[in-house]
Amino acid sequence: MREDVLESGDPILDRRYAYAMAAAREGDFLAAAEVLAQTLERAPRWAAAWFALGEAKRQLADRDGAAQAFAAALALDPQDRLGAAPRLAQCRGETPKSLPPAYVARLFDDYAP
Repeated sequence: MREDVLESGDPILDRRYAYAMAAAREGDFLAAAEVLAQTLERAPRWAAAWFALGEAKRQLADRDGAAQAFAAALALDPQDRLGAAPRLAQCRGETPKSLPPAYVARLFDDYAP
């Protein structure tokens, strides 16, 4: 059975991720990035955490750090259910040509009742 790289599989890491997401929602992107980096030390194959780290780094204007995190998320999830490829393109100063089909499907699934 293939592991799901969008989940940690560890309740402790899930709580840390939730804390990081709460910090980001409050605008504390530095705290979010720090907690996510620590979380990824224990779960380096967690694509969702890499993606969230990319978002936090992007908000901190750390373009290179964001690009590295989005690239890691994309490498772990080649289907790109999170939409890392367009964000990686933006970090590189490129305009994304389209959105990954798996990302679009997941986005609409998230809005479904």
